[in-house]
Amino acid sequence: HTKDTVTDSKRDAAGFTASYKLGEKVMIDVGLNHVNEKGVTGGLASTTSTSLTSVQGLGWSNSAGYGVADYGTQSFASTTPVAGSGTGGNIDNQYTSVKARLTGKVTEDISLYGEIEAAIDDTSRRRAAVGGEYRIDEKSRLYARHEFENTLSGSVNGINLNGTSTQSTVIGIDTSYMKDGQLFSEYRLTGAAKGFDASAAVGIRNQWNVAEGLTINTSAERQALRPVEGAKGDAVAMSLGALYSGDPIYKLGGKVEYRTSRSTDQWNLTAAYDRKLSDNWSAVARELLMYTHDRWDTGAGDQTQNRFQLGVAYRDVDNGKFHGLARFEHRIDNSTAIVDPKESSTTIFSLHGNYHAVRSTTFSGQVAYKSVNETFGVVRSKWQGSLVSGRIIYDITERFDASIFASRMWGSGGSVSGIGVELGARLVDNVWLGASYNKGKFADVELFSSNASWTGWHLRLNYKFH
Repeated sequence: HTKDTVTDSKRDAAGFTASYKLGEKVMIDVGLNHVNEKGVTGGLASTTSTSLTSVQGLGWSNSAGYGVADYGTQSFASTTPVAGSGTGGNIDNQYTSVKARLTGKVTEDISLYGEIEAAIDDTSRRRAAVGGEYRIDEKSRLYARHEFENTLSGSVNGINLNGTSTQSTVIGIDTSYMKDGQLFSEYRLTGAAKGFDASAAVGIRNQWNVAEGLTINTSAERQALRPVEGAKGDAVAMSLGALYSGDPIYKLGGKVEYRTSRSTDQWNLTAAYDRKLSDNWSAVARELLMYTHDRWDTGAGDQTQNRFQLGVAYRDVDNGKFHGLARFEHRIDNSTAIVDPKESSTTIFSLHGNYHAVRSTTFSGQVAYKSVNETFGVVRSKWQGSLVSGRIIYDITERFDASIFASRMWGSGGSVSGIGVELGARLVDNVWLGASYNKGKFADVELFSSNASWTGWHLRLNYKFH
């Protein structure tokens, strides 16, 4: 999920991939993507797409990668937007696509790959890429990638909203100069008919094992941005994180990120604490804070987003029949933008439970309460609502299951309900993919949290433990 804090544009994406080894040196990957985008043109290249990360192993995923896919502390997609994307147009796009990738190992040091992706409803909307990697020595590698896309944006699996074809190229080198320490340098090009935006980046990342169970992570990156249109500029990003897992009773971690460019300063803070209370009980607390400052008073304003979660979980370790979770969440989303100033405060309390009557059948239920207070300029609004949601899951075999689910929401202004059926298949251990059809407007607690519910066909990727 990606959200532009200024324009309120949103992108939701989900997908899965299966791999098959054709031989000792050749592997093929096939997969499925689904993307849904709403907002305004130019509002989806949010610099927050990779910033909302936290400590690995404490419940949040860290999507920052290395090489051609989101290298370093700032992503290629967010820092070098597609040329000619423009601003101001309303968009409402969604698509489902299939993709395939073939990887071959030419020698022990050289590997090449090619991949293609196409929308199911319109194969002219497609993306193709080729790339390779040369292992210079045990510590260093040289990599390159060139990508062509026609209304599919491969770097973020989104849609090129202006409908033109674009190309992007990444050439880089990285080296491990010490244990758990890497240096990298990249040259990036992205463009279309109007020309190519260019950026050069250099960075460093280290992991320091200070003591048994205590790890400190540091990173820094500097970019020189040279767009076809707009002002040239430089951007710098730095981060400091720590994780302590030396005690079997608890885990504690946090991360601080600072990003600065000519127009904005941004601070990101994440923290998490997990504790085992007993054999059956555990607790977790998480905090995420993001603050963006408009340095030049451009009208975009300052943005503040805060998300705090507190949860207590119960797991029946003796016979495994009942699992429960109580969760409290508080969100703040404020903006001083001239066009759309707002102050938003959301509180959600929810109870979740799973009961295994027999091994093949699971009853799942959720109840939640949500309160929203918002101010848009001089207009104030308040919304309160409740949710009851349930699901019955039957394991047909060890690899396939079927379920029926229903929900009802009550809130200021009325109520909505929905029902649906789903068939699921186990992709790998504990990871399941489900295809469902919903009638009416169904929501579970996660959808209730973001005011999202819909009708029609859907794919769902989830974890399921026996």
